[in-house]
Amino acid sequence: MNDYVILTDATADHVEDVPDRYPFIDIIPMILNMEGEEYIYGGSDGNITCKEFYELERNDSYGHTSMISPAVYYSYFEKYLSKKTDVIYLSFSSGMSSTYQTACLVAEDLKDRYPDNLYRYAQRFHT
Repeated sequence: MNDYVILTDATADHVEDVPDRYPFIDIIPMILNMEGEEYIYGGSDGNITCKEFYELERNDSYGHTSMISPAVYYSYFEKYLSKKTDVIYLSFSSGMSSTYQTACLVAEDLKDRYPDNLYRYAQRFHT
């Protein structure tokens, strides 16, 4: 089996030390706007933790994330694909976020260059 990485984004609400404990997991950050303040949510450059985010929400500060740009997806996907590392991307529900569609567009564009290392699996969860 090839080396692999599991990519997800900040919607996974991960514990900040997950990438340290599991080096095969990488978190793609998202821009988060809460009450006019902009934060980087998730990833190694994040400046707000999951715990801090939910604490703000408990205090009636609600926010929204911005869509991850195709350029950011390219950067993260190619970081691993260029090293012949298999990429598995786990996404938030396509019904609640556009992250899935954007990641699929980027994956589609990259699949010809990296046909042996890019896997896509879509699972929709309905409540």
